[in-house]
Amino acid sequence: MAELCRFAGIIITINPRDHNPPHFHARYAEHETWIEISNLQVGGEEYFPLSQLHVLLDWAMVHQDELMAAWNAVRAGKKPEKILP
Repeated sequence: MAELCRFAGIIITINPRDHNPPHFHARYAEHETWIEISNLQVGGEEYFPLSQLHVLLDWAMVHQDELMAAWNAVRAGKKPEKILP
């Protein structure tokens, strides 16, 4: 998995062998979820702390274009640019 960013205890990654739709994974402590890039819909079924989910979605909204560029880079076998917290 390509790590894109770390902030507020959250780690953002994209898996090069992952399925469509374009999405990223977020881990916080023992919790994990995935978020669609285009509409920021939460796809994971596991519990993700609500306060951290709000932080995550606010961050993702600001960085949607960078997340899509990272998805495309990773899927093309290239190293993605890191994204600022």
